[in-house]
Amino acid sequence: LLDILPVGIAIAEDPGCTRIATNREARRALNLPESANASKTGPEGDRLPFRVLGPDGREVPPDELPMQVAARERRTLTAIELVVERADGHRVHLLEYAAPLLNENGDVRGCYGVWVDLTDRIRIESALRDAVERQELHLGRQCAAGVGQRQKGQLSIFRDRRLRQQLLQRLDPRGGLRIGGCEFGRRVADAARHLHAALDRVPHQRELW
Repeated sequence: LLDILPVGIAIAEDPGCTRIATNREARRALNLPESANASKTGPEGDRLPFRVLGPDGREVPPDELPMQVAARERRTLTAIELVVERADGHRVHLLEYAAPLLNENGDVRGCYGVWVDLTDRIRIESALRDAVERQELHLGRQCAAGVGQRQKGQLSIFRDRRLRQQLLQRLDPRGGLRIGGCEFGRRVADAARHLHAALDRVPHQRELW
């Protein structure tokens, strides 16, 4: 069952978390074989083919990793952002949760950790930000060209229906302006529509002002 879950699961059976077993998803993220001990505080922790980094890019000491802290301090840790940097150069962004395992006397006997792989989401968000920035730059250049250059005595971006249509194609039917998957509000969209409709009614004069 643990191997079919789409989240990483790690289980330590001792309070020091010196021996950590993992499910398939966790081994994939860490790039470990099935029988490997995934513990950084284990006897061969310094030989594991990955480093664990915090949000600031610094390596997290083995005894400060979420499972080790949860077991030592007997408390639950939630939503800890980490980056696993593997020996092959690949980076895996994780959101980890850890909690101690208690015996019948209430003493810590181990710990379990669960994490969600955020790598694909972060990659998509980064690609969307890049797409939005490129599109905004492109539209900005078009506007600058329309304002700064006159084609046949008219302002190109306003009199060129094709350029205006390119902008209107990015209007979401619900009323917002969407560029690269991001929505910019109803005011911007309404302003673009009104400007387009008004300019369609303007006679073809040599100067608009």
